Amino acid sequence: MDNTLIDLKDRRILAALDFRARMPLADLAKITGLSKQSLDYRIKSLVKRGIIEGFFPVINSPKLGYIYCRSFVQFKSISPEQEMELRKDKKLFWAFSLGGTFDYLLVYWVRNLREFEEINIGFQEKFGGIIRNKEDNAITNVIHLSHKCFLEKNKIERFDLEESDERLEIDQNDKKIIKVLASDARLPLVQMSEKTGISPKVIAYRIKKMEENGVIAAYRPIINYTKLGLTYFKVFFNFDLSKRKKFDEFQKYLINHPKVIFLVHGIGMLGNLDVELLAESNQDFFGFIQEAKRRFPEFITDYQYLIYTQTIKVNYAPF
Repeated sequence: MDNTLIDLKDRRILAALDFRARMPLADLAKITGLSKQSLDYRIKSLVKRGIIEGFFPVINSPKLGYIYCRSFVQFKSISPEQEMELRKDKKLFWAFSLGGTFDYLLVYWVRNLREFEEINIGFQEKFGGIIRNKEDNAITNVIHLSHKCFLEKNKIERFDLEESDERLEIDQNDKKIIKVLASDARLPLVQMSEKTGISPKVIAYRIKKMEENGVIAAYRPIINYTKLGLTYFKVFFNFDLSKRKKFDEFQKYLINHPKVIFLVHGIGMLGNLDVELLAESNQDFFGFIQEAKRRFPEFITDYQYLIYTQTIKVNYAPF
């Protein structure tokens, strides 16, 4: 990580905001040891310099009845106009351009797999002539991990965004609040009131209720890793799954690894487990791979990887 862009105080702030990005300045001051004035200035500076690109809520969408589905797509070629058409799809919530064997990762929140099938049919109708390869999968768990690269922490924070039979109910006002939080999770209550037409007191009550019942799991900063000299890799590991105990050991190893920020479980994936991590260079990345293979030589059978190059669409609310 390029420490010429951020100092120890900035790293403390980034670590404190992780999972708690809506925390008031007074509470952040207690965690970081900085004054409210210094915090306010430094957070605004991080935003102005593009290191922080925004703040978002982690919504427990599976408990609202949604399934996380995604498509990896490789095109023969795609024009700017066709990419714009791709972005316009109202069912598409996240889209990322990639380096490697696929060009895009497209993410959808759907109510059932039939809906995902219809999305794929429509996608083929629009882009079938230029698709070289396409892989679709359904995700059962996304393990969010705290960023361990800013400060070494004794306790690693974790949230599992996993498939669930539990259903939580929200109304139209809750949805309005979530949509505003999805645009800026640190937005003050007064400004949220202006955007939603709901009083600040009611918004505060409803947010607290959604936090308590688990609809809102956390608030996180959107970090531009490239600005910090970091590259975002996705690795698809395949294993000898007859050795279940080793799988549990390997996942524990990854959860505690300083580079790893997400683990993804699912069906029909390109590997038995997706691992998302930050590396300072290609050499640093392949060092991670070699270390993993050395520690689990009879378990890891093969791997492939992609590089996230750009976020081209994002909506953190599933509706």
